[in-house]
Amino acid sequence: MTLARSPVLDPLTDRTLPYRMGQPGGRLLAGRPPRLGAEPLRDHAARLGPLPLGDPRRVLEELERSGLTGRGGGGFPVARKLAAARAAASAGCAHHVPHVVVNASESEPASVKDRTLCTLRPHLVLDGAAVAAAIAGANRVVVYAHRGTDRAIEALRLAVAERRAAGLPDPAWLVGVGPARYVSGEASAAASWLEGGEAKPRALRLPLAVGGIAGRPTVVHNVETMAHVALIVRFGADWWRQAGTMASPGSRLVTVHRGGPRGAELLEMVAPLTVGTLLTPPAPEDRDDGGRSPSSYEPGAVLIGGYAGRWAAADAVEGVPFTSDALAAVGLAPGCGVVAPLPKEACGVAAMATLAQWLAAESAGQCGPCLFGLADVAEGLQRLTERVSSRREVRNLRLLLGDIRGKGACHHPDGVVGMVESGLDVFADDVDRHARRRPCGATADLPAWPFPAPEEAWR
Repeated sequence: MTLARSPVLDPLTDRTLPYRMGQPGGRLLAGRPPRLGAEPLRDHAARLGPLPLGDPRRVLEELERSGLTGRGGGGFPVARKLAAARAAASAGCAHHVPHVVVNASESEPASVKDRTLCTLRPHLVLDGAAVAAAIAGANRVVVYAHRGTDRAIEALRLAVAERRAAGLPDPAWLVGVGPARYVSGEASAAASWLEGGEAKPRALRLPLAVGGIAGRPTVVHNVETMAHVALIVRFGADWWRQAGTMASPGSRLVTVHRGGPRGAELLEMVAPLTVGTLLTPPAPEDRDDGGRSPSSYEPGAVLIGGYAGRWAAADAVEGVPFTSDALAAVGLAPGCGVVAPLPKEACGVAAMATLAQWLAAESAGQCGPCLFGLADVAEGLQRLTERVSSRREVRNLRLLLGDIRGKGACHHPDGVVGMVESGLDVFADDVDRHARRRPCGATADLPAWPFPAPEEAWR
């Protein structure tokens, strides 16, 4: 199968992305509109006020009270990671000064939230990193970005220069640019690259927060997480928890792919929205049908959490709030905050095969499950798509997925397994028709999701 390539979405040049910035009620996305570009330090400080660092122990307590969890996909409590790094540094000596890393790689092609914040609100991100550094006791912060996100990188570097010129009491800053590979955004891969190695995930003897880069405690948080930290330290945990729910507090950025010329839309959920609300089709004036029927905007299924997320039938999750607790109750997770519907007219088998092929190509090739297992999964789905497979091969595919689960050197194979297993269930009727070598009644046309060509280098 030849993948349909589309460029990585750029928040400043792609007019199909109507970012909801500057609208009343926003938090991370509050402030000046995107057309004005990155918010300079002067405007940022005038809008939000100075950064009140204060006693690091009290700031850590406030973060713990907030209940903030990582927004990169793992959902680990932010305060717990910072506390572990602080404790590890205190138990060590001078050469155990911690590292703080802002993970700005955003390897998930379907997500645009982190690069948008870097491009348009860089000081909010750097403020959060400065707070994390003060809590952990770090004297340097590294912003780890991927090649190809030029506008975000430029905005971050200009923001660093502004802060230096203003004489802010910041840690030292370094903006590092690594390879644009899917698994290179994983925290241990970032740590490996920052040590001078390849940006590939690695097995960890200790958590990074205890023994990461060069054996030092290393705190890695993604861009959205750092931006939340900057708001919590200013306005407090009680204010921050007014958004979201008791079990899933705080606002959340969501990239929604709805079809039409807009392609994707970045939203900030301050109050919980259901998946059905997020999937509301674009207005007629925003559509670019190109001969497509109106039903092509009606979702039959939805991929939640990114390319390595899980499928669900659209009608089954229509009333489910897009929060961690509500999604967990139905076997799903928000992941990096991606909602990607598949129209009723599209073939679910073809969608799975396309995703599996791209994800297999993005493997680091460090273990059998990645190097051989994912390739076999992609080939099996391709045979099913072309109707040269059989129901016996589908059963063997399920067995293969079970053999791969939990056996990888990193979590990449598990993500692919979850995506395919959920798809085999959600698209069971299509799968059965393909296995019987009968037409499934769907079109092979898939949404214009981005599938960037893999980079060869790992440095």
